[in-house]
Amino acid sequence: MSQPPGQQPWPPHQPHFPGQNHPVPAPRDSTNLVLGLVLGTIIGTVLGGILTLTIFFASLESLQTVAVPLSILVPFLVPIPLLFFKNTRPWAFGLLMGVALGSVILAGSCVWFIGELESAH
Repeated sequence: MSQPPGQQPWPPHQPHFPGQNHPVPAPRDSTNLVLGLVLGTIIGTVLGGILTLTIFFASLESLQTVAVPLSILVPFLVPIPLLFFKNTRPWAFGLLMGVALGSVILAGSCVWFIGELESAH
């Protein structure tokens, strides 16, 4: 990257004099993000598991092909409207991360459950 002669690639340094106050950015509050993450993990694991097991044990072949993937996607759709508003955006990010984590936990428990069923035979 070539610069025109006499120009620096960075802005000039502004000297700091004693008594001169510079605005310090406020730290971001991550409470809503963490609470959304915890709540989303619980929702993703419990609600996703209950919906999937309910549909699976309903024994409706035609309903299972559509409803099982839908039961996995529904918890992801809940926080989407919260992304549009600045005040609820940390909650939405936390909920989305939590639901994703809950889905991973749910998938792991399904693998364990299927392995136990196969070892029983």
